[in-house]
Amino acid sequence: MPPLSPADLAALREALLGRRAQLSAEISDKLTDARSERIGTDAVASTDGGDRAAISSAGDLDIAQARRDADELQEIEGAEERINARTYGQCIDCSEDIPIARLRAYPAAARCNQCQQAAEKARH
Repeated sequence: MPPLSPADLAALREALLGRRAQLSAEISDKLTDARSERIGTDAVASTDGGDRAAISSAGDLDIAQARRDADELQEIEGAEERINARTYGQCIDCSEDIPIARLRAYPAAARCNQCQQAAEKARH
């Protein structure tokens, strides 16, 4: 695969920046919601345990989603570092080029398809 064209690189960088802004807003919203739900749990302390449990579970879900978004945000920051280091588009494991279709689908991709599959298999 030839190196990324300047137009491809610019489009992928824009996608990364847009996703970073979206994730930052989502994280902020989810943490605000989780805080509100925790306060709501205290406010309904006199209600039955089911209400408290439902509110607490919703807050826990918001926090879990915020953590997942924060992980993706770190992947985006890694991609931006690779762009600056001029290694973006190369697999961090085997140094082969990451297919452009994969980068278009997930601009923060750090691994080629084969190495990503191996990494996921090793985690499980």
